[in-house]
This record gives sequence, structure tokens and C-alpha cells, in this order.
Amino acid sequence: MGITFISPDYESTNRMIEVAENFNLKVNVIDPSNASSMGINPFSYGVASEIAATISSILTNMYAFGKPAEEEIYFQNSALQAVENITILLCEMYPRLHGGLLPCLEDILDILNDFNIAVDMCEKLQEDEELAKTYKLQIGYFKKYFYPNSVMRNETEKYVHTAITQLDGLLRIPGLRNILCNRVNNVNFDEALENGDVTIVCTRRGDLGSKLQSAFGLFFLLAMQRSVIKRAGSEQSRIPHILYVDDSAEYLSPATIGMFTLYRKYKVGTIATIQNLEQLDITPSSRRTILSNCTAKIVFGNLTPAENEFWSNEFGDKREWLYSQDMSIKGEGSGDQFWGGEGTAKSVSYGDFKGVKWGWKKNFELGKIQALKFKNCAFKYKDDKGKSFVGVATLDFMGSKYKEKQKAKKFDFEKYQSNHITQPMSHNSRFKAKQVDFDNLPDDEEVDPIQTDITDAGALFNNEDAIVYNIGKKHS
Repeated sequence: MGITFISPDYESTNRMIEVAENFNLKVNVIDPSNASSMGINPFSYGVASEIAATISSILTNMYAFGKPAEEEIYFQNSALQAVENITILLCEMYPRLHGGLLPCLEDILDILNDFNIAVDMCEKLQEDEELAKTYKLQIGYFKKYFYPNSVMRNETEKYVHTAITQLDGLLRIPGLRNILCNRVNNVNFDEALENGDVTIVCTRRGDLGSKLQSAFGLFFLLAMQRSVIKRAGSEQSRIPHILYVDDSAEYLSPATIGMFTLYRKYKVGTIATIQNLEQLDITPSSRRTILSNCTAKIVFGNLTPAENEFWSNEFGDKREWLYSQDMSIKGEGSGDQFWGGEGTAKSVSYGDFKGVKWGWKKNFELGKIQALKFKNCAFKYKDDKGKSFVGVATLDFMGSKYKEKQKAKKFDFEKYQSNHITQPMSHNSRFKAKQVDFDNLPDDEEVDPIQTDITDAGALFNNEDAIVYNIGKKHS
């Protein structure tokens, strides 16, 4: 199983890194404050058209535009069109002109600030007849919008301002630029999912500020999204992967709702933490969409009255016997004093059951959720058969063994792969000796049958000609 953990706080990510290292697990660390951090350069993923679409999606969703006016929509679409065409141009030409190095977001920013860089690349691209034919549309675009004295050049310089602002905001921080513009050492999301890698991401809210760290976290999640929805294999063959998003409201956007609705199809389970339900209101329907797609829910106490009511309804009802019963208390005063009356109680008596029926009762009343103690939580989940379970769980801090270095064992599973077995066994089938092809196994395999060393034998025996004597019960 693999895990990807993203959090705005270093304390949380550092704890995860220490646990992984104690259990001898390789960790991909992405941290703007770590000089040796791995990168997430989007140019290292996919082909040119896919990279262009990924970068365009990231820039579109990094910042909330609200409800832009019609003119602003035109400017944004024009800016994204420029970024996508620049991305395709860089994918093809930058490695050719720079010894095979990857381009990066900084190269896009350089072209947006100086259109002549794109013009020079287009001229060199046209020198190759085959490339000129392949990228005919891109060449035509740059001649109309980027070339000197072109009809739309001055207009283009105005509407790419949005993209320049976004990229400049991300790349002005050295630590972020080191991650987003890494040309040689980037996390391979495809391999991380296939191999079950551990990836830890810290967005450094205290260092980067709320807005910038949110944009960085969203950048990472959207870059990973491409690999998730294109994940190879089937539900049976894919290794389970857990995506844990701490303080998820920091990174939620319309583009990340797919973590809750799509990822489980690709064997990626999403765990997201929030402070209150309002943080899920990204779009008019996002709260309903996210909650209805979360089969497991965990809630702690100290909620608002409105949230107490919501979770009481969410945790559902149970069937049990319902009834009412009179109760009276005899005190020092005159007559019987009912509960809440005055006087000191001497004895309690109960009357007959009334209104007995087999009915429905809430699993969690409002007060029960509000009164959850420290380290306690209310939970609801569904098993593989779709049956719901509701209850109270007791939590605790991380055990001491996770804070200590553990001994690791390594096992070679290659010898048990299907190429050594004529018919691969299922997990619940018994071992069948006739299915093992010993002739194809190397001599040093442990599953070889015991054989006699006859290299220095003075005589050889043919077992087929051996004398067989059947000893019956009467000889035993």
C-alpha cells in the first residue's frame, strides 16, 4: 500500500517522515524549506498536449476568480490559450536547444515577459519540415499574436498579465521555484502509485502565507490528479493508495472535488480533515457531493448546534423497544415529590410501562455528540457489503514503537511469480504439486526437490528397474 500525505504544518509532516524512516521506508519529501526537496515540474509528466492541459488547469484553479465579468473571462481564456501554446512550443524545442534539459514554469514566464523568445523558437522549429507540419497551428498562432508588428501582439501583452501575476507569485519564493522548476529530480506520480511509494508534502503555511501555500498545495494535487485518472491496471491489480489531505479546506477547489468522486475507481482512497461543514461550500452543490461520496465519517465534539443536528441525522436511527414510564420520588416534604421537586429523596418508585412499541431511535442524540470526551469520536462507515456501522471510538496518541528504529526484513517475491507456475494459484487455493514446473526453475531455488549428488557415484541406479516389494498389513 502507498500513501501520500499533504499538510500545511511541518510538525505533522515531520512526524510522518520520522515514522517512515523508523520503518525503513523510502520517502519522497516535497518541502519548500528543504534544499534537497524533490520537484514537481509539470513538464516531466506526459506528452506536450497533456502537459499544456495540466498547466492550464492548474493556473485556472490556483486562485479563486469569483464571478468575473465578460471582459475578464475573455482575458483569462486568452491568457490560458497563450500559456498552452507556449507549453507545447517549449516541450518540443527547449530540450533540443538546451542539451535535453526539461523546460519549466520559469521558461513560460520568461516568454510571457519577452515574446521574442517564442519568435526565435518558432523560427528554429520551422527549419525542420516535419516539425513545421506537425505544429502548423501553433506556428500560425505565434505569427498572429507574438511576432513583431503582428495584428494582435499589443493586445496579447495586455491579457497575459493574469498568467504573469500567477506565475510570478509562485516563483518569487526560492524554495517554491526549486520545486516547481526542478529539471532533473521530480516525483514520478505514475511510479509512486504503481510501487506504493510514500510521499510527504509540506506546504509551509507559516513561511509562505495562507494564499501562497494554498496555491502550492493545489498545484501538487492537480499535478497528481493526472496520474490517478490515467492509472494503469484494473481494480484487482492496482496497489491501494491513500491520499491524506490534512486541513483540506486549504486546498479545496472545484477541480479537487474529483478526489471524492473519482479516485476510488482507481484504488485511491481519500482522507480529508475539515474544521466545520461550511469549509465544504466550494460550489452550491459541493457539500452534498463530498459528503454523499464519503462512506466513512469521523466527528469530534464541540460542534455548533446546527452541526450537532446535522450529524445526529447523518448517523441515522436504530430499531429498539420504545416506551415511557412514570417515576416518583418520596422525599421529606409532604406527599410524593416528582423528579425536579423540592426535598431530599428517600426512595424512588417506577410505574408501569406505557406506549411500548418497536420503533426507531437516533443513534446519537444532540447532546451525545456535543458531550464527546477528549480522545473520543463518533464514527460511521460501511463495510464491503454496504452495511452501515455506527459507534464511538477511543483514540490515542502514536505508540512508542513508531518512534523507534525498527528492524526491516526484505523478501524476494520474484521466484513466486506466474512465470514459474503453470497455473497461478489464488490466495485461497491449496498448493498443488503437479502445477509446479520444476524444470524451469534455477538450480538455487528453494522449491527444487531434494536431489542426489551422483557426480562421484561408482554405480548408477535406474529407479524404474528397481525391485518393488509391497509390505502388507500382515508384515507390519
